[in-house]
Amino acid sequence: MVVASATPASAVARLNQEIVRALSLPDVRDLLKAQAINAKSSTPEAFNELLRADAARYLKIARAANVTVE
Repeated sequence: MVVASATPASAVARLNQEIVRALSLPDVRDLLKAQAINAKSSTPEAFNELLRADAARYLKIARAANVTVE
């Protein structure tokens, strides 16, 4: 889940708490699994780091391939 950077930390924490709770429910896990989705919970900080690392990785790939936006 991605929210605006100006979202209050308390709202981010509550949203994360509810997502973690939902992902622990067997019905939710079964529904996601039936759609070939392997969801796992994380902390907001770990997810932010994952997004930053992925962006840097794909930027490097795009630059090496000389990809441009038209």
